[in-house]
Amino acid sequence: MLHASDTPVTAGKAQDIMPPIQIPSYTQVVTLPREYGPSVIPATYEDENGHMNIRHYFDLETHAIAVVFERMGITDEYRSTRNRGFFTA
Repeated sequence: MLHASDTPVTAGKAQDIMPPIQIPSYTQVVTLPREYGPSVIPATYEDENGHMNIRHYFDLETHAIAVVFERMGITDEYRSTRNRGFFTA
């Protein structure tokens, strides 16, 4: 078990240790390979303003992450044999 007293102390400020994070541009993000999608949004997901109702975002994201987990090998069998899982808070 690691205790706080076992952790080495490094002198200096965080910016001296790690370079600043560069946020990718929109163009860079949309050129990344897709893991899932694009999806056609059913008309029943629209609210009275013609936008997708917020409650459906969670449903779509849950389905998309299940597809990604499956591709990564994180299946129901993987989780059950290890007594592990995932949750969102």
